[in-house]
Amino acid sequence: MRLPFPTRVSLAHIALYAAAMFLVQQVQHTSLAFSVLYFGFVLLAAVTFNVAGGFARPAGAYVFWFALLTVMLGVTWKAVLREPADSNIDAPVLTMAAYAGGMVSMLIAMLISRALLAGRRSLSEVLHANRIDLGDAAIGCLAAGVAITALNLLGLGGGSGTPLAALNQVNFFLPIAILLGTVHVIRSSGGRKVIDLPTGLAILLNFFFGLIAFSKQGIFTPLLSWLVAACACRLKLRLSWALPAALILFFTVLWGVPIAQVGREYAENATGTAQRIRIVANLLFNIGTVRSDYEADVPEPDASLNTRGFYFDSNQGLLDRLTMMPVDSALIGYSSRGHYDGLGPIRFAFENWLPHFIAPHKEQDAVGGGNAYAHEVGNFLAPDDFATGVSFSPVAEAFHLEGWWGIFLLAPALWVMLFTVLDFLTGDPRRAPWGLFLTVAYAHVAPESLLIGMIQFVWSGSIGILVVMVFCVRVAPVLGAVLTGRARDLGPGPAALPLAPRLR
Repeated sequence: MRLPFPTRVSLAHIALYAAAMFLVQQVQHTSLAFSVLYFGFVLLAAVTFNVAGGFARPAGAYVFWFALLTVMLGVTWKAVLREPADSNIDAPVLTMAAYAGGMVSMLIAMLISRALLAGRRSLSEVLHANRIDLGDAAIGCLAAGVAITALNLLGLGGGSGTPLAALNQVNFFLPIAILLGTVHVIRSSGGRKVIDLPTGLAILLNFFFGLIAFSKQGIFTPLLSWLVAACACRLKLRLSWALPAALILFFTVLWGVPIAQVGREYAENATGTAQRIRIVANLLFNIGTVRSDYEADVPEPDASLNTRGFYFDSNQGLLDRLTMMPVDSALIGYSSRGHYDGLGPIRFAFENWLPHFIAPHKEQDAVGGGNAYAHEVGNFLAPDDFATGVSFSPVAEAFHLEGWWGIFLLAPALWVMLFTVLDFLTGDPRRAPWGLFLTVAYAHVAPESLLIGMIQFVWSGSIGILVVMVFCVRVAPVLGAVLTGRARDLGPGPAALPLAPRLR
């Protein structure tokens, strides 16, 4: 069995799933309108994924992660738990209608983007970044990521408004080192090996930095990066590899997620990296108590459950945090009662493209954002809590800003920008691995970045990928030769060949 990396999905199979979910929801007393809208959303998502070219384009990965983590995973798990899909949310039918409308807009944006890019070479091909030696590139990215992180941990290079602060916004070196290194070792070994020393080191460092940052995204990114690269290479799955990977995932969920969630409370007053490491060590030695605190963090259902962000009737651990529907519904329901914010947050997001050291006098106070919207809705945060981040999907923010005009005019315009710019930069991830980074990043950006986060990612993601591509073309070959202690031909090596030219 080979790991999948599909360029399209079978509409017949998706329709069968959607029909089964419709019947199950009706048996479980979900409203007919909700079930019909969910059925339409699923089919629209499949069509949009196919139009994008599936995982052969980063835009296809965006559609996949948006559909899965915003709606489908949560709704499917509700069916498994035998709960009505429209329970525990504020405005279920309106929310599902907004999602279906958002997917229509995404499909339109995808068609426009594909037309704009038709027949054009990607910037990766123009820069010949698709012909680099991936082994040297991985080592160079690892060295660069470690150097930047060391500067941050040691407090060297200044704070906000400095060039280092701007570089941190586009510091994608460690996850890209994992992607490039995994592709290199699989390709160069003919699939006999799945990891080497530099890649393993990049995975451990990325996981470590995510853990001391108490970030669930941070601890899962290295694992997801390895898996995406392995899927792109169509790695033939072996039990000797699958079992350790499953165990690592199991213990990450069992230990890492509770530490990341509970540790945030202890880390509020942490003054440095050493103190954060001590907090993590203490939590590891008391993992039983940590898990109990984590499980108690999701209360049993009560009258205000639907406005507190919990979708299921009982604690479901990580799954409680892998669906956007309850928080989105609270914001959409609140907005539908006449509370629309207008385009101020969008204007601020575009102004925020320039870093402080270039535009020191730009507006300092953030406009909009998840924390501000959560305070508007109420019940999510304490009145004096202006630090906790609350995530909403781009569809929910579009509706909150301009209602249906936001979904059908504002959101598609921004999606056209996102799909066109980033797909143009990277091209086909099967032929050059830069798009694999977007496949990983979109797991966070697509379901929970808001429109304003998406705007920022167009800027920081584009610059970051461009910086890494130029670095790997011009610097990494020399750096790799120096660090490995052997002279190398600086031209393209065998690892630069297409990842899966016959992929179907």
